[in-house]
Amino acid sequence: MFERPFVIKSRKQQRSESSHVHTLEHKNASNERGRFIRRLLSGVAQFNPRIAAELGVSLDNEYFTVVIFRINRTDETDTSDLSTINYAAYNIGCELFEANASNVSCYGSEQDNGDVAFLINHGEVYSPLKSFIDLKRHIYELFGVGSSISYCSMKADASEINKVYQNAKYAMLYRLTLSAEENIDYGYAEKRAHKICEYPKYLERELLEELNSSNADAAKKTADNFVDMIIGYSYDNIILNTARLLMAISAGSLTAANKFQSDNASHSIFDELSALESIEGLKNFIFDKCLVFIKSINRDSSDAKRVKLAAKILGFIDENYTNPTLTVELVAAYVHKSVNYTRNIFKAVKGVSLSDYIAEKRFDRVCKLLIETDITARDISKQVGLKSGSYFYTAFKRRTGFTPDQYRKAHRANAGN
Repeated sequence: MFERPFVIKSRKQQRSESSHVHTLEHKNASNERGRFIRRLLSGVAQFNPRIAAELGVSLDNEYFTVVIFRINRTDETDTSDLSTINYAAYNIGCELFEANASNVSCYGSEQDNGDVAFLINHGEVYSPLKSFIDLKRHIYELFGVGSSISYCSMKADASEINKVYQNAKYAMLYRLTLSAEENIDYGYAEKRAHKICEYPKYLERELLEELNSSNADAAKKTADNFVDMIIGYSYDNIILNTARLLMAISAGSLTAANKFQSDNASHSIFDELSALESIEGLKNFIFDKCLVFIKSINRDSSDAKRVKLAAKILGFIDENYTNPTLTVELVAAYVHKSVNYTRNIFKAVKGVSLSDYIAEKRFDRVCKLLIETDITARDISKQVGLKSGSYFYTAFKRRTGFTPDQYRKAHRANAGN
């Protein structure tokens, strides 16, 4: 067995390996620091000075700013692209926020919901607005995507970091009412939160009247007026009032068939509303629901006509089934429809073919007369419009398992017992 020879490494190789180890250590430390910041922001962990010092986190100043960065329309962005964009935003943001002023510490973290959050510790005077503009510009130039930024600044200690983060998250909700170019300060959101919004019931009534008359153009204008009426109030009021309107629309379009699916409608409505990013998106979302309503009532109206036609067919058969000349063609002529359309409508509504229903009516009558009268089977078949002879006997036995005479004897005996 040969021993592996001792290899003397060059200084260049040693420096390369040392650099590689240093890079890995730095990367691991950066990942650990990111996890530490994420846990602080999310409130999962309390600030621990010892761990912070080990990770190189310094939060000695008395003011905190939390900045949240979010890519717009993430449903159109590939997941792998989103991760790359967020990584770039993380690095660029940290550099910009620290370069903005002296005595500033900035730490970034990608949150579980896909946002990038920055925790900035600074003195009283600090204005990150120029950094916001630069960060958005860099990301757009690199990846061609727009982004939104919300933030909250306040005097606090390290134990209140989660509160600052939650305020910044709440401010992000207001991107629904603002353009993506604007940076949303929590102070703006807080002022809006105290506005009381009265639900515009009269617009709901107008909208439902227009929907019931299938007037899509008028419904669009009224739905837009509804949004314009509520958009100046708090985010919570906007969402609650919109959900109330949508549930009124949903309830108005319910049929027996879709009643069950509607029971969980409120949950999906709130989920869908929370994903909207603009006023125009909100208006389009409401109008889409209006179009569903119009399609629903048109379908219900069509279903009602089909049921009415099937009832008319049924009445005609019940009155004429004993007529030996009664055929599907005769029924179709009576209701002024084509033969195929008449067949299809009757089968769809009643669940049985037209021919089978006529035969069923006739054989039910045969059975009744066999039991209750002494009329011969041949004469009974004539009375109910069935062909006499071998066809009648064969068809009767196939349907009941008896010949007419056997059926009469068996059922009379049962009646006697």
